[in-house]
Amino acid sequence: MEETCRNEIERLHAFFVQWFTGAISKEEFSDAVFSENMCRIDPFGTMVNRSQLIQTLMEAYACHEGRQFSIEIRHPRLVWNQEHTCLMTYEEWQLLDGESTSRRSTALFQRKEEAPCGVEWVHLQETWMNAKESTMTPPPSPPRSPPRSPRTTKSSVEKPFLARTPSLVSKRRHLSPQLSDYHATMIQKEGEVVGIELHGWRISTQQHSIGDDAWFSQATERLQESAQPPRPTIEHAETHSVTHRHVCLPEMVFPRAHVTMEKGEGGSKLKFGAYPALLEWAKAHQSIPLGSSHENKGVSVLQVADAKLWTSKSLDGAAHSNFHYDWTFSTPFACTTTMDVSWTPLESSGMNLALLQDQSVPILLFDQVVLYEDDLHDNGQVTLTCKIRVMPTCVFCLQRLWVRVDHVLLRVRDTRVSLEFHTGKVFRDVVWRQCEWNQLAELGLPTELRKWCPETGGVSDNEWQAALAKIPQVELPSDLPAHAVLDEN
Repeated sequence: MEETCRNEIERLHAFFVQWFTGAISKEEFSDAVFSENMCRIDPFGTMVNRSQLIQTLMEAYACHEGRQFSIEIRHPRLVWNQEHTCLMTYEEWQLLDGESTSRRSTALFQRKEEAPCGVEWVHLQETWMNAKESTMTPPPSPPRSPPRSPRTTKSSVEKPFLARTPSLVSKRRHLSPQLSDYHATMIQKEGEVVGIELHGWRISTQQHSIGDDAWFSQATERLQESAQPPRPTIEHAETHSVTHRHVCLPEMVFPRAHVTMEKGEGGSKLKFGAYPALLEWAKAHQSIPLGSSHENKGVSVLQVADAKLWTSKSLDGAAHSNFHYDWTFSTPFACTTTMDVSWTPLESSGMNLALLQDQSVPILLFDQVVLYEDDLHDNGQVTLTCKIRVMPTCVFCLQRLWVRVDHVLLRVRDTRVSLEFHTGKVFRDVVWRQCEWNQLAELGLPTELRKWCPETGGVSDNEWQAALAKIPQVELPSDLPAHAVLDEN
């Protein structure tokens, strides 16, 4: 639940930035995140209830329109956790037209499934972090910026970057207000911030929306073709019978979601995306005969006792046996690179852990995007996500495939990529883990299903990471080295 509360803190304050700058409409406001017993004590000691808080927020809509306003959440920490209740503390740093204020907040959450992140705010107490702020005069209501006349158009002047961040951007994205201190610049496309440029590298992220019906139809056709076995030669064509394999895609695919690192304009590029991941998954089927349990590059057709589970994804009117594919979507994908670079295997990891764990420098950009996910017809979960953290000295990416087939197996495939700015070196580490459900107890791992549902199981982030680390490692495909460095050809 700790991670869920962290997500909610980040999500709500990202919403506040857009709300106070008028970057979103009033219709996007939802009071579902506030408990009926919600109480807020602001830094001046004023206590308000739920209805008063909502009224204040409604009156404050677009109060900073046209001004440079941002909120940064620092050091979120768990104080106390019990079943469906969690107490968190964090720092909130606001920047308005170059003037910063900071407050330390303590927030009490309780689980609520209907809320955006699965929790609601019950109590919030805020305290100024320095003496100057504590002597400020509390406003009777949030002040509105003076009217600007005539209203400027988008083409004549650009609004501050946070005010222009679209709602389709990842809710987890964070841009530090200290970018200029480290000579980092924002990358904008069509008026939207898509990333930052630092030390000659362009680093960008995007979440965007689920693919529409047209995209799913076209992508399914292309991926299905890629999943077919090699065509027979002319001399064997008459005696060789091939049954066309049918495949389906995950229920939620985000085709425009990506995490990308590019060396200058048109230089070598590394990219994590949904379609390249699904393409490698599809191609791996070429060497898996229909009806076979053969495995190729970590892809196989899992057949479990519950036949309804592994045969449930099918197209109306198609031959049932043709739907023989990996319905857990366990891709071997480990990052796309441009053709002029390649991965050279290493004996051990080349990543500089001291550099990656250095807390003396700020995180200039953080984001987590979902590439695809599926609930396996309510029989489990598969998600492919990618996190990125950009610091003044390095970049770190973690792509994670998480598969849970309830009471059958657990599967984790991690691809870590690090970029060191001072050397220009890019390293990659790949670890695959897998465990049958009936082996969990002997490994000292929980067998309760809820313990393997991080979003709803009340599991802290530390407990979750520790549990994943105990899942046994499995062998990688022969063409996927555990440790590698990127070389330019």
